[in-house]
Amino acid sequence: MDKHTPGPWNNLRSSSAGYDIICSDASPVDVCVVSKRDKSREEIDANIRLITAAPDLLAALARIAAGQEMTGQFTHAETVLRYQEIARAALRKAQGGAA
Repeated sequence: MDKHTPGPWNNLRSSSAGYDIICSDASPVDVCVVSKRDKSREEIDANIRLITAAPDLLAALARIAAGQEMTGQFTHAETVLRYQEIARAALRKAQGGAA
């Protein structure tokens, strides 16, 4: 996996210019600044949710791709259900639902 700013990421700060700042809980480095220009609050909030969910989405895809926790102890149907739940949890966070 490529090196990136470790998660979890959150949106706990705003700049004096009114930008939302995405920060890492594990690093003092800002992840990104979200521009508010020409965007509705709804679109800004959706962008923030997607950006802050990126580490969870990446981890979920990596687990699914590697087949972790699915080592022959489950039937095929059980494995598919477990993969689906991993993906659903990451999507809920990205889409603003409870993780």
